[in-house]
Amino acid sequence: MGHFTQDFQKEYEFDGDNITVKMKRLTRPNAAIINPHVSRVSERARKAEQEQGKDFDKSKLLSQEEMVEYMEATEKVLRDSIVRIDGLFIEGNQVVVGSDLYETVLTHVYFTELLVRIVNDLVAASHLTADEEKKSEEPPGDTSTT
Repeated sequence: MGHFTQDFQKEYEFDGDNITVKMKRLTRPNAAIINPHVSRVSERARKAEQEQGKDFDKSKLLSQEEMVEYMEATEKVLRDSIVRIDGLFIEGNQVVVGSDLYETVLTHVYFTELLVRIVNDLVAASHLTADEEKKSEEPPGDTSTT
């Protein structure tokens, strides 16, 4: 039996809040929107780490234009994927999916770092790990009866 679950949740710490985000895994259309951006950042991060070490300046991985495109894609994908947020507050008010405060989170630059972490976890959770992929390719054991 497979181990796929449609929903998953992750915990984050942001701006003094301990946040739990419940998400639906990526659909193919949403993966097509976000994967090119995530791949670009990952490739540049690998290259920067090789050239500059682990303390490279992450803020220089994307140009301002690329970052705007990345965040627009992130907003679209997270609108479709986030089911629930617990523990995130703005001016003492709980952020609820679909509310004006949720729109604030999705559209304001202040929340960029949090949204990037969420979308990266969403992409990772929506794909098989290398070990899971290897297990999927292995032929099943002999089930014949003689």
